[in-house]
Amino acid sequence: MELLAPAGSIDIAYYAFYSGASAVYFAGKNFGARASASNFSLDEIIEITQFAHQRNKKVYVTVNTVIFEDEIKECLEFLDFLYLNDVDGVIVQDLGLAQLIHARYPSLELHASTQMNIHTKEDAQVLKNLGYSRVVVSREAPLNVIKEIKDMGIEVEVFVHGALCVSYSGNCYFSSIVGKRSGNRGRCAQPCRMEYQLEVNSKVLDKGYLLSPKELCTIEMIDEYKRAHVDSLKIEGRLKRKEYVAEAVLSYAKAINKKNFILNKEMKNLKIAYNRGFTKGFIFNENNNYFTNTSYQNHQGILVGSVVSTYKDKVNIKLTDEVGFGDSLRIVGKKTDGVTINQMYLGSKLVKSAKAGDVVTIKVHETDLGNAKVYLTSSKAQLDEVNSLVDNYKVDVDATLSVAGDILTLTLTDGVNSATSSTPLFEAATIDFSKRIEEQLSKLGGTIFNLNKLEITNPFINVAVKDLNELRRNAVQSLLDKRSIKYPNRKVVNSKLTINNKPKPEKDFIVKVRTKEQLEAALKFDCKVFCENYDLFLKYRDRGVSYCTKRVFNDYYKGDSLTESLANMQNSYSSVYLNVTNSYSAMSLFNLGAKMVGLSIEASKDDIVDIIDGFTKNFGFKPNMYVMVYGYYELMISKYCPVQKANNIEKKNCNYCINNKCELVDRMGYHFPIIKGEGCYTKILNSRRVHLISNLNELRDIGINNFLLDFSLEDAKETEEIIKMYINNDLGYGKLSDVTYGHYREGVY
Repeated sequence: MELLAPAGSIDIAYYAFYSGASAVYFAGKNFGARASASNFSLDEIIEITQFAHQRNKKVYVTVNTVIFEDEIKECLEFLDFLYLNDVDGVIVQDLGLAQLIHARYPSLELHASTQMNIHTKEDAQVLKNLGYSRVVVSREAPLNVIKEIKDMGIEVEVFVHGALCVSYSGNCYFSSIVGKRSGNRGRCAQPCRMEYQLEVNSKVLDKGYLLSPKELCTIEMIDEYKRAHVDSLKIEGRLKRKEYVAEAVLSYAKAINKKNFILNKEMKNLKIAYNRGFTKGFIFNENNNYFTNTSYQNHQGILVGSVVSTYKDKVNIKLTDEVGFGDSLRIVGKKTDGVTINQMYLGSKLVKSAKAGDVVTIKVHETDLGNAKVYLTSSKAQLDEVNSLVDNYKVDVDATLSVAGDILTLTLTDGVNSATSSTPLFEAATIDFSKRIEEQLSKLGGTIFNLNKLEITNPFINVAVKDLNELRRNAVQSLLDKRSIKYPNRKVVNSKLTINNKPKPEKDFIVKVRTKEQLEAALKFDCKVFCENYDLFLKYRDRGVSYCTKRVFNDYYKGDSLTESLANMQNSYSSVYLNVTNSYSAMSLFNLGAKMVGLSIEASKDDIVDIIDGFTKNFGFKPNMYVMVYGYYELMISKYCPVQKANNIEKKNCNYCINNKCELVDRMGYHFPIIKGEGCYTKILNSRRVHLISNLNELRDIGINNFLLDFSLEDAKETEEIIKMYINNDLGYGKLSDVTYGHYREGVY
């Protein structure tokens, strides 16, 4: 079982390996989903890859942003570099880029990023057929689904520890639409960590960090992962410091290997390293009401005591756990203070450490801290342990020292690779020099090698110590070089992708509805109508209505639909939430059978032009594509429901958000509607609806002839008026309030 660690910098990667990681994942300077991390230069990628391979470890590079048309060339140049410099695999979100990778780099492992939101065996099967060797499953996928995916013969990677997205990964547009910083481009501004009010029928029901999940921690569930035959356990944290990564790896390595593992001790260590409170996550069916920490959105540490009295700039703390010199504390009461223990008194005695039950005195910055709770947020002992870690990897080698003519040769082998070093600098002797030879050749300290066996074919030779040392050093370096190169025969394959599905061109308005009133209004017009309410769809299918599948599909619908399911693409319309931002992604969906491809809501006008031009150039015809021109963008879809939590409702399908007007209100006063998605998933809509009626002719001129009108909150009258407005191309922009151009004019960062 692989233990996979995050690395936001090369320094952290080294500490991850020192701590026991089997592999690390990281990004280059571009195309990674953590743009604010330090990330890796090209030279650093070579360095850490060689270091890893010398120690039988692996490296995976994240190329897991969506890729725009004008970035394809640069991205392929970067991938060429990774392939030719021995990287084991890449983690990819963009479906089109993945097809280029599979064709161009035959021995490169292709892993489906969690940003692809794979949570069904059907979609995992599609990816396996497309050449993926591993799926990083959605964090919401329950263990039984993970077992089903694994049973299909594809590797499965699971997030087991670290920060969680409240939205299904790859399906959060909150930061993108509100702040123009796209999570799908690695620039998420984390609006989920902001404070909100929950208003129900315009009255405040709850407030706080209503969308902020606790940290995932499943260290006590390792045996469950083993029983499910999970291939890789993944720790999140490319934005975290090295101490966090090292501590997480140390703890999980102990749990996996069952060596020196004491659950309570490791849980404590993990909490000190970083926690917002812990959850087992939806993989283990966490209760909705325990999934988030609405009171705090940052590191909490562990409770170690409370303030029992204060005096000027000092507090007396009754400890419930040990603390020591150099530890950092957060003191939370009427005021909040943060201090590092530089001096601590037990009575009148200056002490370096204190234990549970002691009353200690320390200096603080704030006053009025009586009865405050005291939390340990950083442990010097933990930091010292991490900083003392060294590379202790060792591999046994056998050595043979042989003479052939006037050449003395040292051969080292690790059982797979062999390396030699030769010298003419020796002379025959009449006495046995084997003891001196063995003494010098055994000096492998400072290397990863440990001499297991030495064979000296002729000990009656006299070699200067410096020449023996040089012989040994050269052989060691040669063996290291061979271990560094894991894939010696890689060559880039310049193959051209082809398309096998050329749908008949269409010109149409596509109307998506969710209520009976909207559906009845839409059927008054000659449009392609999709309904996301399954029961309504069944009732109206004889009138030409098609199904808009659930965005999270617990069941698998096969048939003509508007869908995000890769397995249901045959003769269907692909959703705008499949993040199509280049011609190759569109090609991939057409090859899966799509009748029409929806372009990403993050694509600007210029991006759309590039996609169409690129597609026409690459595949020889104008593609059937559509753009969402009206409606409230779905900023998030989540398994978590803030409405249920605020009302302390345990059961699913409570319909509270159907029977009441529910909205999140941010610090700027914007209102974000909350609606129920099919299957009782939470959808958070944008505060304003996109409205591009003034751009229809422009879109037609650049090759877009199909337009999506997405109705969610509108009543029958407004639905009918808006459809009529668009069909008649009535530039009635002023008739609608709270509208936006979305990313059409400016795109995303």
